[in-house]
Amino acid sequence: MTEQEAREVRNEALASTDYLMMPDYPLTPAGKMILGIYRQKLRDWPEAAGFPDPETMPEAEDWKKYKPIVANSGV
Repeated sequence: MTEQEAREVRNEALASTDYLMMPDYPLTPAGKMILGIYRQKLRDWPEAAGFPDPETMPEAEDWKKYKPIVANSGV
C-alpha cells in the first residue's frame, strides 16, 4: 500500500466514526473515551513505525458494545 492509499484508508476510517462523536449519540463514557483514543491513533498513524503497512493501522472496536443499556421501566 502506498502512503497516499494508507492516508485515504485512514481518512475513511475517521469519517466512518464521525457520527459517533456527535454529542447526542448514545455511547457510554468508556466508549467515548476509547473512541477518542482510537481516532487519535488514526491521526498519529502516518508518523508511527510501520506506516503505511496496513497491519500497523489501529483497529476499530465494535462500537455497538459501548451503547448504554436502557432498562425497561415497565410503565
